[in-house]
Amino acid sequence: ENVSSYVSFADSQLTEWEFLAAVAERADCLILLDINNVHVSAMNHGFSPLEYLHGIPVSRVQQFHLAGFEQGEQLIIDTHDAPVSHAVWDLYTQAVHRFGRVSTMIERDDHFPPLAELKAELEHARALAEPLLRDAA
Repeated sequence: ENVSSYVSFADSQLTEWEFLAAVAERADCLILLDINNVHVSAMNHGFSPLEYLHGIPVSRVQQFHLAGFEQGEQLIIDTHDAPVSHAVWDLYTQAVHRFGRVSTMIERDDHFPPLAELKAELEHARALAEPLLRDAA
């Protein structure tokens, strides 16, 4: 799984997505792509979340995670305790467009809403993905 990050290394030679792709390639493993973490890191470091998505090999992505975050004073914090934001839903549609039919999980670690609200988020994910997948077929 890709991490959400809050600091940059002074001597980084690879972008976050280049590093993730290289690890997956060398380990010959699949990636759980956390769409919320892509958004959080992109906002915290000022890079394009779409560039991140396009830097990940399609054949390596096995699952998506969707979650919420908290807007801090200077950073976005990956909390997994809030509804999926509009920006993350938009990025999710871009991910579905790029990676196709991928298992998707909505992640909550705290502040659990009623089951009906979680199911509504799941239905929203399906409603966003289905037209894209149908058009791609």
